[in-house]
Amino acid sequence: YFLTIVMAPFGDDAVAAWAVVGRLTVLAFGGIFALSGATGGIFGQNLGAGKYDRLRSTYRDSLIFCALYALVTWGVLLAATPLVIDAFGLSGQGAEVLRAFTLVGAGAFILLGGLFVSYAAFFNLGQPCRSSLLGWSKDCVLSWPLATLLAAGFGATGVLYGQAAAGAVKGAIAAFWGWRYVA
Repeated sequence: YFLTIVMAPFGDDAVAAWAVVGRLTVLAFGGIFALSGATGGIFGQNLGAGKYDRLRSTYRDSLIFCALYALVTWGVLLAATPLVIDAFGLSGQGAEVLRAFTLVGAGAFILLGGLFVSYAAFFNLGQPCRSSLLGWSKDCVLSWPLATLLAAGFGATGVLYGQAAAGAVKGAIAAFWGWRYVA
């Protein structure tokens, strides 16, 4: 919601591309979003069984999966950029916004996956406030200000750059914090 407000002054083409990016993100990175739900039970069961080595290996393997999944997806999105631009009839600034997503924003998921893995770990290992703090601080404390700042310098594509920077930074922090907790 906040980033749409930041994107809106750049016009209809930019907002249309922003909507395409939102839908494309869910489609392309659904595997990472689903992973956080799928691993929750694994974390909880291994905690209950006292299998702490499995907690660590689940966390590690989830991070590896996210990084590899994001790399492959990023490559596919880069290759498909012209097709997506044509399919949605994006032009001018709208095409630039989509290119910013496929070039930079999608790549941020390599680190952003750590945020989703840590969400699952914290929620299912008795620390839901940590998950809430990570999500809130990424969206309100980092994404919104960075998108606003970078939009001032780069225009509509700056919104994507800000979102990507916030996601990468918060994903790396979350991955480290989650690993420290699980270890």
